[in-house]
Amino acid sequence: MSIRFWRSNLSDGSVEIMCRLAMKTYYSIQHLKSSYLLLEESRKIEFSDFSELEGVEKSELSSRNLAFVTGAIFSTIAFIEASINELLSDISQNDDRVKTLPKDNKKAIKDLWDKEDRGSLEKWSTLKKYQKTLELLDKEEFDETSELFENVSLLIELRNTLMHFKPEWNSIHSPYMSENDNQHRLTSKLEGKFELSIFFRSTGNPFFPNKCMGYGCAVWALKNAIMFVDEFYIRIGMETNYDHVRKRL
Repeated sequence: MSIRFWRSNLSDGSVEIMCRLAMKTYYSIQHLKSSYLLLEESRKIEFSDFSELEGVEKSELSSRNLAFVTGAIFSTIAFIEASINELLSDISQNDDRVKTLPKDNKKAIKDLWDKEDRGSLEKWSTLKKYQKTLELLDKEEFDETSELFENVSLLIELRNTLMHFKPEWNSIHSPYMSENDNQHRLTSKLEGKFELSIFFRSTGNPFFPNKCMGYGCAVWALKNAIMFVDEFYIRIGMETNYDHVRKRL
Protein backbone atom coordinates (compact mmCIF):
# COMPACT_ATOMS: atom_id res chain seq x y z
CA MET A 1 0.00 0.00 0.00
CA SER A 2 1.17 3.54 -0.79
CA ILE A 3 0.29 6.56 1.37
CA ARG A 4 0.94 10.14 0.24
CA PHE A 5 0.30 13.28 2.29
CA TRP A 6 0.33 16.90 1.12
CA ARG A 7 -0.89 20.22 2.33
CA SER A 8 -3.24 22.63 0.63
CA ASN A 9 -3.54 26.32 1.50
CA LEU A 10 -7.18 27.43 1.57
CA SER A 11 -8.52 30.89 0.65
CA ASP A 12 -9.28 31.73 4.28
CA GLY A 13 -5.66 31.23 5.23
CA SER A 14 -6.12 27.83 6.85
CA VAL A 15 -4.19 24.71 5.83
CA GLU A 16 -5.80 21.43 4.89
CA ILE A 17 -3.85 18.18 5.04
CA MET A 18 -4.70 15.80 2.20
CA CYS A 19 -4.05 12.09 2.05
CA ARG A 20 -4.02 9.66 -0.87
CA LEU A 21 -4.11 5.90 -0.41
CA ALA A 22 -3.26 3.50 -3.21
CA MET A 23 -2.74 -0.23 -3.41
CA LYS A 24 -1.19 -2.62 -5.91
CA THR A 25 -2.42 -6.16 -6.47
CA TYR A 26 -0.14 -9.03 -7.49
CA TYR A 27 -2.54 -11.50 -9.07
CA SER A 28 0.17 -14.13 -9.53
CA ILE A 29 -0.40 -14.93 -5.85
CA GLN A 30 -4.09 -15.59 -6.49
CA HIS A 31 -3.22 -17.78 -9.48
CA LEU A 32 -0.93 -19.80 -7.21
CA LYS A 33 -3.65 -20.17 -4.57
CA SER A 34 -6.20 -21.12 -7.21
CA SER A 35 -3.99 -23.83 -8.64
CA TYR A 36 -3.42 -25.38 -5.24
CA LEU A 37 -7.10 -25.25 -4.24
CA LEU A 38 -8.18 -26.83 -7.52
CA LEU A 39 -5.67 -29.67 -7.37
CA GLU A 40 -6.73 -30.32 -3.78
CA GLU A 41 -10.28 -30.84 -5.01
CA SER A 42 -8.93 -33.31 -7.56
CA ARG A 43 -6.97 -35.11 -4.84
CA LYS A 44 -10.12 -35.56 -2.77
CA ILE A 45 -11.83 -37.19 -5.73
CA GLU A 46 -9.00 -39.42 -6.93
CA PHE A 47 -8.17 -40.68 -3.42
CA SER A 48 -11.79 -41.36 -2.50
CA ASP A 49 -13.54 -44.72 -2.77
CA PHE A 50 -15.88 -44.59 -5.73
CA SER A 51 -15.65 -48.30 -6.55
CA GLU A 52 -19.41 -48.71 -6.25
CA LEU A 53 -20.19 -45.91 -8.70
CA GLU A 54 -21.18 -46.86 -12.21
CA GLY A 55 -22.48 -45.32 -15.40
CA VAL A 56 -23.62 -41.71 -15.26
CA GLU A 57 -22.56 -41.17 -11.63
CA LYS A 58 -18.98 -42.27 -12.29
CA SER A 59 -18.88 -40.30 -15.53
CA GLU A 60 -20.04 -37.14 -13.76
CA LEU A 61 -17.39 -37.58 -11.05
CA SER A 62 -14.74 -38.04 -13.73
CA SER A 63 -15.94 -34.88 -15.49
CA ARG A 64 -15.83 -32.98 -12.20
CA ASN A 65 -12.27 -34.15 -11.64
CA LEU A 66 -11.28 -33.10 -15.16
CA ALA A 67 -12.68 -29.63 -14.51
CA PHE A 68 -10.52 -29.22 -11.41
CA VAL A 69 -7.38 -30.51 -13.15
CA THR A 70 -7.90 -28.28 -16.21
CA GLY A 71 -8.46 -25.23 -14.00
CA ALA A 72 -5.36 -26.05 -11.94
CA ILE A 73 -3.18 -26.25 -15.05
CA PHE A 74 -4.54 -22.97 -16.41
CA SER A 75 -3.92 -21.26 -13.06
CA THR A 76 -0.42 -22.73 -12.83
CA ILE A 77 0.66 -21.26 -16.15
CA ALA A 78 -1.07 -17.98 -15.29
CA PHE A 79 1.09 -17.91 -12.14
CA ILE A 80 4.27 -18.27 -14.23
CA GLU A 81 3.19 -15.62 -16.73
CA ALA A 82 1.89 -13.10 -14.18
CA SER A 83 5.04 -13.47 -12.04
CA ILE A 84 7.39 -12.18 -14.74
CA ASN A 85 4.95 -9.52 -15.97
CA GLU A 86 4.52 -8.14 -12.46
CA LEU A 87 8.26 -7.96 -11.91
CA LEU A 88 8.88 -6.24 -15.25
CA SER A 89 6.06 -3.78 -14.54
CA ASP A 90 7.59 -2.99 -11.14
CA ILE A 91 10.96 -2.39 -12.80
CA SER A 92 9.32 -0.11 -15.33
CA GLN A 93 7.68 1.87 -12.50
CA ASN A 94 10.83 1.75 -10.33
CA ASP A 95 8.80 0.22 -7.50
CA ASP A 96 10.39 -0.15 -4.05
CA ARG A 97 10.13 -3.91 -4.46
CA VAL A 98 12.97 -3.86 -7.02
CA LYS A 99 15.16 -1.26 -5.31
CA THR A 100 17.98 -3.78 -4.77
CA LEU A 101 18.41 -4.37 -8.50
CA PRO A 102 21.17 -2.33 -10.25
CA LYS A 103 19.92 1.00 -11.59
CA ASP A 104 21.55 0.77 -15.04
CA ASN A 105 20.24 -2.77 -15.57
CA LYS A 106 16.74 -1.71 -14.58
CA LYS A 107 16.88 1.15 -17.08
CA ALA A 108 17.75 -1.28 -19.89
CA ILE A 109 14.78 -3.45 -18.94
CA LYS A 110 12.46 -0.44 -18.63
CA ASP A 111 13.48 0.86 -22.07
CA LEU A 112 12.74 -2.51 -23.68
CA TRP A 113 9.48 -3.01 -21.72
CA ASP A 114 8.18 0.48 -22.54
CA LYS A 115 8.79 0.29 -26.30
CA GLU A 116 5.59 1.00 -28.21
CA ASP A 117 6.17 -1.36 -31.12
CA ARG A 118 6.17 -5.12 -31.56
CA GLY A 119 9.70 -5.28 -30.16
CA SER A 120 8.44 -4.41 -26.68
CA LEU A 121 9.47 -6.93 -24.05
CA GLU A 122 5.82 -6.99 -22.96
CA LYS A 123 4.95 -8.76 -26.21
CA TRP A 124 7.63 -11.46 -25.95
CA SER A 125 6.78 -15.07 -25.11
CA THR A 126 6.82 -15.96 -21.42
CA LEU A 127 10.02 -17.99 -21.33
CA LYS A 128 11.84 -15.43 -23.50
CA LYS A 129 10.85 -12.75 -20.95
CA TYR A 130 12.48 -14.75 -18.17
CA GLN A 131 15.64 -15.36 -20.19
CA LYS A 132 15.95 -11.76 -21.42
CA THR A 133 15.41 -10.39 -17.90
CA LEU A 134 18.23 -12.58 -16.58
CA GLU A 135 20.45 -11.45 -19.46
CA LEU A 136 19.76 -7.75 -18.86
CA LEU A 137 20.41 -8.18 -15.13
CA ASP A 138 23.75 -9.87 -15.95
CA LYS A 139 22.59 -13.12 -14.38
CA GLU A 140 22.97 -16.67 -15.63
CA GLU A 141 20.15 -17.66 -17.94
CA PHE A 142 18.32 -20.98 -17.66
CA ASP A 143 19.85 -23.90 -19.50
CA GLU A 144 17.15 -24.56 -22.08
CA THR A 145 18.14 -28.23 -22.23
CA SER A 146 17.66 -28.71 -18.47
CA GLU A 147 14.80 -30.86 -17.20
CA LEU A 148 13.23 -27.94 -15.33
CA PHE A 149 13.18 -25.61 -18.33
CA GLU A 150 11.91 -28.33 -20.64
CA ASN A 151 9.16 -29.24 -18.16
CA VAL A 152 7.96 -25.65 -17.95
CA SER A 153 8.06 -25.37 -21.73
CA LEU A 154 5.93 -28.54 -21.86
CA LEU A 155 3.51 -27.06 -19.33
CA ILE A 156 2.97 -24.06 -21.55
CA GLU A 157 2.50 -26.32 -24.58
CA LEU A 158 -0.03 -28.39 -22.60
CA ARG A 159 -1.97 -25.28 -21.57
CA ASN A 160 -1.97 -23.95 -25.13
CA THR A 161 -3.17 -27.29 -26.47
CA LEU A 162 -6.05 -27.33 -23.99
CA MET A 163 -6.90 -23.68 -24.56
CA HIS A 164 -6.92 -24.00 -28.37
CA PHE A 165 -8.08 -27.60 -28.47
CA LYS A 166 -8.38 -29.40 -31.81
CA PRO A 167 -10.13 -32.79 -31.69
CA GLU A 168 -8.41 -35.66 -33.44
CA TRP A 169 -8.77 -39.45 -33.80
CA ASN A 170 -6.48 -41.45 -31.48
CA SER A 171 -6.17 -45.23 -31.29
CA ILE A 172 -7.52 -47.26 -28.38
CA HIS A 173 -6.36 -50.76 -27.65
CA SER A 174 -6.77 -53.41 -24.97
CA PRO A 175 -8.40 -52.79 -21.58
CA TYR A 176 -4.94 -52.19 -20.17
CA MET A 177 -2.98 -49.89 -22.46
CA SER A 178 -3.22 -47.62 -25.49
CA GLU A 179 -1.49 -48.39 -28.73
CA ASN A 180 1.71 -46.48 -29.29
CA ASP A 181 0.74 -45.45 -32.80
CA ASN A 182 -1.67 -42.69 -33.74
CA GLN A 183 -1.40 -40.91 -30.39
CA HIS A 184 -1.45 -37.19 -29.66
CA ARG A 185 1.92 -35.47 -30.08
CA LEU A 186 2.06 -34.71 -26.34
CA THR A 187 2.02 -38.42 -25.48
CA SER A 188 5.72 -39.04 -26.10
CA LYS A 189 6.64 -35.81 -24.29
CA LEU A 190 4.56 -36.25 -21.13
CA GLU A 191 4.14 -40.00 -20.66
CA GLY A 192 6.01 -41.24 -17.59
CA LYS A 193 6.34 -37.85 -15.89
CA PHE A 194 3.44 -38.30 -13.44
CA GLU A 195 0.76 -40.67 -12.19
CA LEU A 196 -2.12 -41.17 -14.59
CA SER A 197 -5.74 -40.27 -13.87
CA ILE A 198 -7.35 -42.86 -11.61
CA PHE A 199 -10.34 -42.92 -13.94
CA PHE A 200 -8.42 -44.03 -17.04
CA ARG A 201 -5.08 -45.55 -16.04
CA SER A 202 -6.34 -49.15 -16.52
CA THR A 203 -8.34 -48.48 -19.66
CA GLY A 204 -7.53 -48.51 -23.35
CA ASN A 205 -8.24 -44.79 -23.67
CA PRO A 206 -5.55 -42.63 -25.31
CA PHE A 207 -2.93 -41.04 -23.07
CA PHE A 208 -4.02 -37.52 -24.02
CA PRO A 209 -6.26 -36.14 -22.82
CA ASN A 210 -7.86 -39.01 -20.87
CA LYS A 211 -5.01 -40.62 -18.93
CA CYS A 212 -2.94 -37.45 -18.78
CA MET A 213 -5.45 -35.08 -17.24
CA GLY A 214 -5.53 -36.21 -13.63
CA TYR A 215 -4.33 -35.22 -10.17
CA GLY A 216 -0.79 -36.41 -10.92
CA CYS A 217 -0.47 -34.04 -13.85
CA ALA A 218 -1.77 -31.08 -11.84
CA VAL A 219 0.72 -31.75 -9.01
CA TRP A 220 3.62 -32.16 -11.46
CA ALA A 221 2.66 -28.90 -13.14
CA LEU A 222 2.48 -26.85 -9.94
CA LYS A 223 5.71 -28.26 -8.50
CA ASN A 224 7.66 -27.44 -11.65
CA ALA A 225 6.12 -23.97 -11.90
CA ILE A 226 7.09 -23.09 -8.32
CA MET A 227 10.60 -24.51 -8.75
CA PHE A 228 11.06 -22.48 -11.93
CA VAL A 229 9.92 -19.14 -10.50
CA ASP A 230 11.83 -19.84 -7.26
CA GLU A 231 15.02 -20.43 -9.23
CA PHE A 232 14.49 -17.24 -11.23
CA TYR A 233 14.22 -15.15 -8.05
CA ILE A 234 17.29 -16.84 -6.58
CA ARG A 235 19.28 -15.90 -9.69
CA ILE A 236 18.29 -12.22 -9.54
CA GLY A 237 18.86 -12.07 -5.77
CA MET A 238 15.32 -11.18 -4.73
CA GLU A 239 12.79 -12.77 -2.42
CA THR A 240 9.58 -14.00 -4.00
CA ASN A 241 6.35 -12.19 -3.23
CA TYR A 242 4.52 -15.42 -2.44
CA ASP A 243 6.55 -16.87 0.46
CA HIS A 244 3.68 -16.13 2.85
CA VAL A 245 1.38 -18.22 0.63
CA ARG A 246 3.85 -21.08 0.20
CA LYS A 247 3.66 -21.87 3.93
CA ARG A 248 -0.05 -22.57 3.63
CA LEU A 249 0.15 -24.74 0.51
